[in-house]
Amino acid sequence: MQYDETDNNISGIVSGVAVRIIVITLLVFVCYAVAHECFKFGFTMFCAESVEEAPGTDVDITVDKGETIDELAERLSDDKVIPSEYAFRLQARLYELKLYPGTYKLNTSMSTGEAVKAFSMTEQEYNDAKAVESSTEEDDQGFIGGGDEGSDDSQSADETGMTADLSASDN
Repeated sequence: MQYDETDNNISGIVSGVAVRIIVITLLVFVCYAVAHECFKFGFTMFCAESVEEAPGTDVDITVDKGETIDELAERLSDDKVIPSEYAFRLQARLYELKLYPGTYKLNTSMSTGEAVKAFSMTEQEYNDAKAVESSTEEDDQGFIGGGDEGSDDSQSADETGMTADLSASDN
């Protein structure tokens, strides 16, 4: 049997169709993988996913002066406090998070959004917390903290984990 030009054309068509089928199949798998990763990231970003179930484990995180959101996100991810470093970075930037030095109390059952809120405070809240902290240190050393007699100097930890002064300062 001799091969003629018709057989050559048929084999060219069959191999062309096979290559197209392989390319289309690969594209479908790539699209599926990308869509799956995007869904996982979006789920982590917008749903209350955490590292552990409640009650979780309390973790004290110290933010140093000059530490960036990226450095903090990497450390929180490495310490298994948040499920996704990238989701923390994005949410922190969306909420325009400004980091202030101090020690914050987090829990491994917190979602990424809750962790961002734990670090979220205004400059005034930070200054108030630092003032309370310094007056507490003075009181511990035997100095008077500078308050009026009879005033209620109650303190409480707010949602950020920093100590905030809750006493009335309208005097």
